[in-house]
Formats: sequence, structure tokens, C-alpha cells
Amino acid sequence: MEKRCETCDLYLLDEYAFQGHMKGKKHLKNVQQMERKKGEAARSVFVTWGACHFSPEDLLIYLAKFGTLQRYKFGPNFNYGIIQFQDSKPVDILLNAKSLQLHGTRLEVKPRTVYQNNSVPKNNNKAHVEGMKKQESETSFEHLKPIFEQGNGFDDQLSSFLNAIALSQTEIETLYESVCVNLNRLFQQSFPKCKTNRFGSTVTELGFKNCDLDIYVDIGEPLSNDDDRRPYVWTLKKVFGEAKRLLFRKPNMFNKVIPIPKAKTPIIKFCNVSTNISCDLSFRNSLGVHNSLLIKHYLSLDVRLKPLMLVIKYWAKHCDISTETRGGRITNYALAMLFIFYLQQTNVSLVPPVIDLKRTCQPKIIEGWQVNFDKTLRHPLSDKKSTIPELLHGFFKFYANFNFKQNVICPVDGNVYSKDIFKDVNSLPESMHRYKDYVNKSGNNFQLNVQKPMCIQDPTELNHNFTANVSDILLAIFQKHCSVSAEVCQNALKSSCSQLLLNLFTIMPEVTKSKAKKVVIQVPMRNFQVGLPVDFDTRTDISDKEQFIRENWYNVVFNIVKGTFEMVFKLKVSITLVNREQKQQKMEVESDVHTADNQKIVLHCTGNRCLWKNRKCKLLALDPSYSALEKEVIISDTILKNSKQITENKINLNLNCIFEKKQNPPHVIISLNDNDSGKLFAEFANFFRGKMPSIIEKTLLHMVQYKKSLNKNDRSYDTNTT
Repeated sequence: MEKRCETCDLYLLDEYAFQGHMKGKKHLKNVQQMERKKGEAARSVFVTWGACHFSPEDLLIYLAKFGTLQRYKFGPNFNYGIIQFQDSKPVDILLNAKSLQLHGTRLEVKPRTVYQNNSVPKNNNKAHVEGMKKQESETSFEHLKPIFEQGNGFDDQLSSFLNAIALSQTEIETLYESVCVNLNRLFQQSFPKCKTNRFGSTVTELGFKNCDLDIYVDIGEPLSNDDDRRPYVWTLKKVFGEAKRLLFRKPNMFNKVIPIPKAKTPIIKFCNVSTNISCDLSFRNSLGVHNSLLIKHYLSLDVRLKPLMLVIKYWAKHCDISTETRGGRITNYALAMLFIFYLQQTNVSLVPPVIDLKRTCQPKIIEGWQVNFDKTLRHPLSDKKSTIPELLHGFFKFYANFNFKQNVICPVDGNVYSKDIFKDVNSLPESMHRYKDYVNKSGNNFQLNVQKPMCIQDPTELNHNFTANVSDILLAIFQKHCSVSAEVCQNALKSSCSQLLLNLFTIMPEVTKSKAKKVVIQVPMRNFQVGLPVDFDTRTDISDKEQFIRENWYNVVFNIVKGTFEMVFKLKVSITLVNREQKQQKMEVESDVHTADNQKIVLHCTGNRCLWKNRKCKLLALDPSYSALEKEVIISDTILKNSKQITENKINLNLNCIFEKKQNPPHVIISLNDNDSGKLFAEFANFFRGKMPSIIEKTLLHMVQYKKSLNKNDRSYDTNTT
């Protein structure tokens, strides 16, 4: 049942989430801040006046007669002030006074109001959740399905469909641009030269109604490195802190402010109160802005392209390809680049390669890459006659048969290259000259990461593979959907296409289930230093601190895996340790598995609940400050609470998970072996293989960001700091 934290003005889904929130640092800090603010309010008054004939000094001298002043603050036009005394007695006198005048001007004295945390509207979080539910309903396929069932032709259906889901230019200018205008005014208080820029779907014009707003703020001044402590120099850390402070000061305009400073790209999440638009604010660089402008330009080259891309984007969302439900996702940016690359192919040739757009410009370089392009260049269209259904068929057919395992997609020149050719940078063609120069200057550590199932080279930041998080299983699902959708389009082209959109969103492939009795995933250590004691740096009893860091990382990952089995899948887990001599020893759960001798740990897992299906809880408003593991636990608990079928369904899942520690380089191998689960194991293993790496990586990042550690007194991963 939903519970509310009055101090933080936050609605939580259930008792589990509520108790976790009450123990968290953020809540306790808010409690302290609220107590301090209440104390200050009891010693303060809010004073207003009309046209006056006195100075601020005159007012302070007058009010000092009632008691000792501690601090004060006046409005920008000197028409109000907040006055704080050392004690509350002057406040009682001023509030009970019948009339107060200074130099013939009447002073209005009121109690000082303290708002709960960041929010003025008491039920704003709940209203935000209700707004999310309404937004999801209006763009859901069930809501749109009647459009495709009315028997109209394809063109009429497409027009009605786009009107129902897509943001109009008027909505972008009146709603989304107004948020940027208000932010610009706010930030100019500290950054007079700043400029607020939209990027993402509100720039490419591919946004769905009520979509989030991505914002990049250029403060108009150069940013120094993070360790520069000179007071007159702006660093990313200082800018981030100042922006956060400004947003917190305007709770009537911006609420639900959640800073995420230690993400790969530090952002501040917040909600604009008047429009109920969720926003992501960043400061790092403007490459996202320029890439959005590039996509917008490409889609403007032919009237067929924007409607086509909107259909593909909705299709990917409807198939859970662009969402996080499959343990990773193909982002909307990646989908747009896949679409543009298809259009660059010689048999289509509707748009030019990126390099052609940039060749004639005087280069504008940001972060080492050329970002500008020629918007006046006109490309001779090879395919002038193909209809939207025909182009849609071509897109799905092209990627259904594309060899992602061996090839790299390069929109910069519209060509496909073997992954092997990227091993030797100098063997790449002249069209890659900026990439070659960048790697030769920066070193091999800055090469494009082609050792991933899916590799698309960013058209601007040429050493960036923005599909590196796409797993083998997600790629296979994407291509399976492309194959089925290509067949749907081909069949529709034989008739009037009146059933094309309906069939495109209703005819889905059965995801191929692995029949293997064993599934293996690897987790590299990277540079995560997590789970360390608070006094680690000063400890003198640790002889080899590097080894201690590695062993701690193994321990943290193990507990995340174990916690996932126990708290997400609700399985009963028993542990067996295997030392280097392969001697097995049955262990109690409380025993220390964090020892170098135990190179293998076997978790025997049994359960009777099927919690890996239907985990799409889109309407859950999960706080971004929760870890990935916490979010998955909340989803499982919500499924159990809302579905009797889950608890009554009698299944028998019986498997072993082997957790194996490896050195040089440090990593772990996680193997699932079926004991006697039948078809259930294949279903579970496919979900586990796609989801577990994401849970581990995001939970580790969460621990680093919020300085979390492991609770040694708990039997599983605990997100509360010890």
C-alpha cells in the first residue's frame, strides 16, 4: 500500500520502500534540515511594505529595537524582507503588534513559512505519478488500436496515429521551450553568459507526447578541471553544485530535484511544476546537441523520413527493444542512426554520408571532433518513388539479415567495415582520418570498442560505440523482430496495406529460448573500488591493499548475485564453498565467503515462484536514487502483491549457480546449471543472462556514487551505508 514521507514530500510504493527510505541518508539529512529551518522560522518574520521613504539601514535600525538581529535578506526591488532574530521573543511582539510604521510607511509582518523539502504543492509527487499513468495510457497500443481497426487506408491511419502520439511543434515551443527559458533566467543569476539548449527528441522532432526533456547548459565560460580550487574559476563540480542550489531555491517552479553527480555524464533530474515535464540537465559537453541537430537535418531531407522514424521508434518501444525490460536496450538515438545508415545505402540513397555534409565546412571542433555540417547541401535522391510501407519493409529486411557479429556500422561514410580492420587504425580508409588522428594522438586506450555484439560508430565522436550495452540476447531479439516485421510488411505490400500498422504491432515473434542446460556470463572488475571499510586508507593491518580491493570487489559482486536470487526471484539459497584443492564444504549463510582460498562458490537455488515474466511495471514511479537491485526487488514485491496467480502457480525451479573468481585480469564467471527444472530453466536462464550483468554494473555504480558498502550483519546486499 502506498505510503508518504511527510518530511521529504515523497510517495513510496509499499512498506519495504518506505522503511528503506526512512533509514537512508537523504531522509535523515532532510529531517535535520527541516528541524533547522523550523528553528529559524520560529525566530524570523516576513516583512512587506508599499512605496517607502526609508533605506535598508533605516529598517534594520528600527527592527533592532525589538531584539538582536541575526541575519536578514531583502527582495531584489527592496519591497520585502526576511528578518531573523537571535530568539523568538521579538517575533511574538512583532506579530501581535496592532500597527507598525516607519517614516509614514506601514509595515506588514507575517510569520515566515518553511516548505517541506523541495516541494510547495503537498501532493505534487502523487500528482506526478497520476500524470505518468495518464501519459502511458494515452500512448499505449490498446488506446491507439481503434485507429488501425477503422478500415481506413494506410495514409489516413498513419496520419491519425502520428497526431495521437507525436509532439506538435506548438507543444514543443509552448511547453518545452518555456522550461528552458525559465531555467535560463534562473541560471543567469550565477552564470550571466549561460545558454540553455534542448537536445534529444524535442530537437529531432521525434518526441512522443509528454516525453522527457533533455537539457544541456553552456555557462558561457570555460570549465577548468575538477581539482582547480581557485574561487574565481568554474569547474564542472562547482557548476553542478551551483545549479543544484539554484533549483532547490525555486520549489514552486522545479521539484523532485535529484542530483546524480557521479554518473558517467553527471546530470540533475527534476520536474517542472507548471508543465509536469520530467527533465535531465547536463553540463559536460554539447555533442548531444549537435548530434540532435544532425538527425533533425537528415529527417528534413525527405517528407517520408520523419513519419517512418516515428513508426520505427514506437515499434521498438512496443516490442520492449528500446526499454530496460530486457536487461539493456537499443536507445532511440541508436535507432535513429540505424535508420539513417539504412537510408545511406546505395540501393536507397535518400541521404548522404555524414562526411559529405562536413567536408565543405570550416571545422568547428569540440572535444577533438568536428560538430558542424553544411545544412545547405542537397543530395540527389535515388529512391524517389518508394512508398513508406516499402521503405519500412526495406529497413526491417536490411537489419534482419545484417551480420552484426563481424561488422561495424559507420554512418560517417555510410559503409560497413569488418571489426578486424579496426585492430590496425592506420589501415582504415581516408574517410576515417579524424578517428585515426585522434587515436594516434590520444593512444590505443581511446579506440572504438568493437568487441561487442553490436557496434555502431558515432558519426561525430568517432571512437564511441553507443550500442556497447546491447547484449547478445537483446541483439538476437531485435533481429527476430525485424525478420517478423519484414514479413508483415511484405504481405501488406501485396494488398492495400490497410492492415500493415495493426499487424506490425500485434504480430510478434516467439523469442527463441535456449535449450542449453548451462548458461555462462562474465563480469570484469573494471575500476570499481566498492565495499571498502570507512577507515581503509588509514588502516595499517592490511599488508596488500590491492589484493584487499580485489577480494572486496569479489565479495560485493557475490552478494549482489546472491541477493538477486533471494530478494528478486524469491529463491531459497544454500552455499557450498570449493577451495583450490576442490574440497567442498557446506557453509552456513552467515559464514565468510570472502577469502582467497574459495575460488568457486556454489549456490544451490530452489523456488516455486515465476517472477521473471511480465516485469513491465512502467507505471511504477521508482526513485532514481534507488540502486538497480532495489528497483528489481520493488518490482518483484509489487508483482507478488498484485497477482494471486504468481503465488498460486506451482513450479519447481532447481538449479546451481557457480560463482568463480578469476585473476589476471580480475573478473568473475557466473555459470547456471540445471538440476531438474525442465523448460523452466531455459526461460529463467535467458532472462538471467540478459538481466544480471546490468544489475551488477548499475548496482556497483550506485554504490560508488552514494558511497554505499556491505552490511556484514546482513545476509545479502544492503544499500544502507555502514
